[in-house]
Amino acid sequence: LSIPALGTVNIHPSLLPLYRGAAPVQRCLENGDDVTGVSVAFTVLKMDAGPIIKQVLYPLNGDEKAPQVLKECFKIGTAALIDHLPAIFNKTVQTTIQSDELATAAPKISSNESIIDFRMMSARTIHNKCRAFAEWPGIAADFLVGSDATEPQRIKIITTKVLDSISVEASK
Repeated sequence: LSIPALGTVNIHPSLLPLYRGAAPVQRCLENGDDVTGVSVAFTVLKMDAGPIIKQVLYPLNGDEKAPQVLKECFKIGTAALIDHLPAIFNKTVQTTIQSDELATAAPKISSNESIIDFRMMSARTIHNKCRAFAEWPGIAADFLVGSDATEPQRIKIITTKVLDSISVEASK
């Protein structure tokens, strides 16, 4: 990290120090946050902990999936980085030091997180997992298929929508 004369810069798809780690967008969506964003920051030895050059908010509507959010965050981050390159090159860039006390982790996703249980999880939790794990690993649940089924079949769930009680009552 000390070899580049001007430092190393990273585009990170979260509002650092939130969601430091391998899966920031996925963990943000899984948690049901209503806003995320992108941070352009210098790289240091500690993961995603470098001084922040620029942050841009990205509001969430509650239905977008991780691949879409990642694509948009990197597009926004690339524009922010390009805007700040002159200041980086002439060494006048302003930065903000991150607070380690406010840091949250975004650990790597495991395939065993993809199995959902309708008896144990709320509709919102399942919806947020579907959004977060849309590209990989996806989500799936075990169902008894057919009137004489004894062995559950694992079925992958592609898209979900949470209806409020007013919507359910109106559709009856």
